[in-house]
Amino acid sequence: MQNTNLANRLTDLGLSTVEFARLVGVTPRAVNLWISGEREVPGPVMAYLRLFASLPKAAQAQELANLRDEDPKMLEGMYSIAFRGRGGEGLGILVLMGGRIFGSDGAVSYDGHYEPNGMRPGFIDASLRLTVPPGVSLVVNRRPQPAAYWFDLQATIAARSPTSLKVDTPYGSVQVTVEYLRDIPRELAD
Repeated sequence: MQNTNLANRLTDLGLSTVEFARLVGVTPRAVNLWISGEREVPGPVMAYLRLFASLPKAAQAQELANLRDEDPKMLEGMYSIAFRGRGGEGLGILVLMGGRIFGSDGAVSYDGHYEPNGMRPGFIDASLRLTVPPGVSLVVNRRPQPAAYWFDLQATIAARSPTSLKVDTPYGSVQVTVEYLRDIPRELAD
């Protein structure tokens, strides 16, 4: 497929560049680079587009509905966190439920909110406030402080797959692995 045909094909299918980007798991910028001809459309993307075009209209509509209305319950659950910095390592638990995220590593508490990532289905954008009690050192080699303090972090993680990422804190970088453990018990989720 010629790159110039991609825009026409998307228009014929009634897909915006943002929707198509979400369908194939790339950024809208990547789609725009393909459309402008600055980058070649990858073979698997062309194959997906042909497959999508061959689906009955009802199946296309269902695929787009699934894309637009990701079930937030699929993001909920208990997650383990393992982290390592220049001053040590640690483990903790996070709970995602009803848009709220909370947890602890035994000393530091985590509180915040999450939402589905608008560009990547199955991914979560989390905003956390970490509260550090007096006398607790951090794995980034920050010495214990005489008073409690807090700082905010943002991260994007996969909902059901292990995610490894580098998180930049105000005190240094931390390597973090987040892994889904289990669903929220049904009696709590309702």
